[in-house]
Amino acid sequence: MKKQNKFFCLFLSTILMVSGSTGCNIPFTKDTPTTQATKEATQAVIQEPETPKPTTQKSTEETTVEATANVAEIVSQKLPGVYVDTSDATFVTFYFFQGQNIKTYVVNFGKGAANLLSGTYTIDPTKKQLQYHFGLSKGSSYYQLADDTLTLFSAKHQQMSPIRSADLLSYLEKEEASGNEKGILVLSDLILSAFPDSSEAATAKAKKEATIAAIKARGEKALKNFKTTYDEVQQITWYEHKNQPQYIDITSYIYPYIGVKANGKTEEFIRFNYTSSNWVFWKKITISIDGNNTAKTFRYNEITRNNEGGAV
Repeated sequence: MKKQNKFFCLFLSTILMVSGSTGCNIPFTKDTPTTQATKEATQAVIQEPETPKPTTQKSTEETTVEATANVAEIVSQKLPGVYVDTSDATFVTFYFFQGQNIKTYVVNFGKGAANLLSGTYTIDPTKKQLQYHFGLSKGSSYYQLADDTLTLFSAKHQQMSPIRSADLLSYLEKEEASGNEKGILVLSDLILSAFPDSSEAATAKAKKEATIAAIKARGEKALKNFKTTYDEVQQITWYEHKNQPQYIDITSYIYPYIGVKANGKTEEFIRFNYTSSNWVFWKKITISIDGNNTAKTFRYNEITRNNEGGAV
């Protein structure tokens, strides 16, 4: 071992002389601390670097889709409730959102009302639009989500406001004061559907029942002036006024009558009767109601013709 060390020192001295240095003062043994540290340091330097773990980075498209989905979820969470569109001076429209369903109610101030449409809705965050699906028809409105507040706008970009049960009851009482029974029934249905646990729901239910009872009482009273006949072939019960003309060849007249089918469906009819010594060939009748003209065209088999004794 000493010979090997001596030989290495001689070899190292030769190298140092060439480089301008001399001497070999460090004993070369594999057990010296300096040699061991150098060896460990060398191993550390030549050690292969660890393979970096793959990182997942979402694309811009994926981020946009995720953000869009989040907006749609926030809107759907804030949407449930009733909103009112008062942009028209003659009628008001209510939008009732419940889950993924929507119902619309229209009240024509002092004149009428209707449970207009019902269906489902979807949210389009790219257009900031609510898209309504009412069977064969469609509709839409717009929304704005800012500072965690949701605002709705009609298709004509008129702002709609959320409405409470107390406000709905105020609308109902105005229609009650004007005698708009359809308005009472429509608004009471809306209150009972949207706010079933409110104190206004009990009031709306009582007003609805009172209105139905009044309509029924008037109907029963009016029926006393009608006579009924049953058509076994068509399965229709006909209601005709007791004072209707008995003969078709005395005078011209118009009178309404009602038919009730076996399934309860009610239809209203009008009979036009013309009698004279002169012939009239016609296919269309124009009716003037409160200054508004309405025309009705008849098919050939809808007209009964009879002429005898010089009269038509």
